[in-house]
Amino acid sequence: LLRNFVAFLDANEAPYITQALAVRWAEQPTDAQPATWAGRLGMVRGFARWRRVSDPRTEVPADGLLSERYHRHSPYLYSDEEIERLLGAAAELPSANGLRACSYATLFGLLAVTGLRVSEALMLDRADVDLAQGLLTI
Repeated sequence: LLRNFVAFLDANEAPYITQALAVRWAEQPTDAQPATWAGRLGMVRGFARWRRVSDPRTEVPADGLLSERYHRHSPYLYSDEEIERLLGAAAELPSANGLRACSYATLFGLLAVTGLRVSEALMLDRADVDLAQGLLTI
């Protein structure tokens, strides 16, 4: 990001960092989330504070500009009945070699009862499972 910002300053023939240029750069791409813009401006703010020591013309973007935070959606909690229907539908998935239905039913079952993230479940290996003791190592 920092290299991209410096290239932006060079392309605009800016001899020093200004708040206006910092905000204009931070609001790229225009279709990004406001939280992305705020993060980009925060990076510039830190760099500008450092740069101001050697170049007093440097403008440090004010705190509070583009201060939007990412708002995570509340998770949807499936009921027991919904989980049963999902596992049943997964078990009926067509497959050329017969593994698709078992794979998805197992994956969804693991997610439902363990609290694993999808990426964690997908990275599991045979060595992570001890069927004799009923243990799953994550």
